[in-house]
Amino acid sequence: MMPRFKSITEYYNHAAEYYDDAIDEFKVNTQAIFEFVNRYFHDELSGRLLDVCCGTGDASRQFARQGMKIYGVDNSPGMLEVFKQKNFSVDSRLVDVMENDLPYQNQFFDIAISNGAFCIIPSLDKIISEAGRVLKSRGIFCFSAENINRPSPAMFTRSNMQIYRHSAEYLEKLLEKSGFNLIDRLNFIYQVSVFDGSITIFTAVLCRKN
Repeated sequence: MMPRFKSITEYYNHAAEYYDDAIDEFKVNTQAIFEFVNRYFHDELSGRLLDVCCGTGDASRQFARQGMKIYGVDNSPGMLEVFKQKNFSVDSRLVDVMENDLPYQNQFFDIAISNGAFCIIPSLDKIISEAGRVLKSRGIFCFSAENINRPSPAMFTRSNMQIYRHSAEYLEKLLEKSGFNLIDRLNFIYQVSVFDGSITIFTAVLCRKN
């Protein structure tokens, strides 16, 4: 039985040393965001990329292979240490993205991504607003969220963690407020349970800053 943790940060600090092995074992899809962005913007994969809630960096590693300069922020010291050890990022910082500003200047990044993290964050106002601030004009923002076509129940428990589904209406309102134009949404299989075959669906959201 999985132990109970006092916070999300404590959980991910505990999980950091085996997290990449778990991704492989449980067949978690960490490449959907790269494939989605690459489909639309293959010729624009250059410059600086910010991986918000970067974890161990699986979602941004493919962008690094395309020559992008990768920056990562996360609120788990354990996960961030694994991210650093992979040596494909140029900068990584410990940041509570739910409470604090991103430690970068305005219009610093060409692309921002976040994969698999928004489902454990109850409010996305701060994160999306900050993404809009640090992205250049015409910058690309792509993130994944728990299936936004099924926003009810809005909150439930999985693996002893509170999981949040954010509705399409909520996300689109925040994106518009922060200066983004929605380009496309894509539902994809994030994970197939090795225990019972159940499928977890996430939605990738692709947008562009005005």
